[in-house]
Amino acid sequence: MSNVVTSHPTPAQPKKTWSQRAGAEVKDLADSTGKIKIPDFLFGFAMVFLSVQLPGGLPLGTVAVVIYTIYTFMRKAQFENPRANVFVMLMMLCVGFTALTSITLGQSETGDVIRRVVRLMIVIAFVGVIADRRVDFKSMILGTASALVANVPVFYAGLSSNTYGGYLTGWIPDKNVSGLWYAIIGLLLVVSLDKRHHKILAVLFFGVFIYLTGSRTSTAAFIFGLIWLLVAGRLNLIAKIGLGAFVVWAVEYLTANFANTAAFGDRTGTDALRERIDAASLEKLNNTPWSGLGYGQATVDVENLTFFFHNSFWSLIVEGGYIYMIAVVALMIIAVYAWKQPGELRGKKRVVIGEAALVLLFICSWRLGEVLLTTPWAMAVGLALSQLGVFKNRREIEYLSRVSSCN
Repeated sequence: MSNVVTSHPTPAQPKKTWSQRAGAEVKDLADSTGKIKIPDFLFGFAMVFLSVQLPGGLPLGTVAVVIYTIYTFMRKAQFENPRANVFVMLMMLCVGFTALTSITLGQSETGDVIRRVVRLMIVIAFVGVIADRRVDFKSMILGTASALVANVPVFYAGLSSNTYGGYLTGWIPDKNVSGLWYAIIGLLLVVSLDKRHHKILAVLFFGVFIYLTGSRTSTAAFIFGLIWLLVAGRLNLIAKIGLGAFVVWAVEYLTANFANTAAFGDRTGTDALRERIDAASLEKLNNTPWSGLGYGQATVDVENLTFFFHNSFWSLIVEGGYIYMIAVVALMIIAVYAWKQPGELRGKKRVVIGEAALVLLFICSWRLGEVLLTTPWAMAVGLALSQLGVFKNRREIEYLSRVSSCN
């Protein structure tokens, strides 16, 4: 008599409640982000508070960057990164030379030059500590992203500043600066998460936040930064140049044909003011000598008010001349796009998050002032330079940060 094996149906699993599913998702998200260093998270959180003034008039976010840079500089560097050191040294030389011409040949007051130089030196030093991996980059980005997310309900509850007719500002006092922060942190957050659906949610949420700032430039920059992140890792140098040319054409086309669509509201008045600011800026640019006019001179007076330039490249020229602008931009391009990564030399795919972040910043720089040589710029360039480092014991292992795990 043959043996008969009977199978028993597997009992149905009880359906999870909404709270159970939410709790599981939060746990999954926490697991995917890995171990978070609390100091880096908190300093990253504090950087967003640019409209909160401390005694003496300094923004809390700026003070946080200064303290964070000093704090992390005392940590031991985990990697040898001589090319990052070269970049930092050359950038500081550019700033020092421009400070000298600002005082001797320009129109700036010595006190104003000193304050600006100190701020720029801190930003460049911030690049250095990120490049040497003294900063836990992932923890910092998660902290900054958390602050930006928290800023949204705080803003719409009326608990923070609202100075741009309802556009999302809050802890960041300018809507275009707000758009820049949401765009660059949104892009860096995407590669800080491991799960695909978490990345998609980050893109969707931060895309909405950028739209709420009303910054058309930041919206376009975020989109093209994501495109670069998705496709550039498969391209050689010639193809990347072609992709870059396409991005330039696409941004110009969208600006000319879709900038005034109903989705962004009626901008007739603000666009007219912006045109007057740009016209005054261009006139000042055309009258700038080879040495520039000095630090702090990239402003114009329109309608009895003082405005910063709406073009970061023009700002560099007016402050330090064409030599200064070309030197700064060339250093960025060489460091981010030309220098080979250790893994790339061994036949592995290039990590392109730094490239994508700089594409975003270049687009913003064309239509926004105060983009280059700022904290978001330091994050992008520092991350790109960190991909050039190798372990200090010179083991045959290239540095590929978890923040770039999507590549």
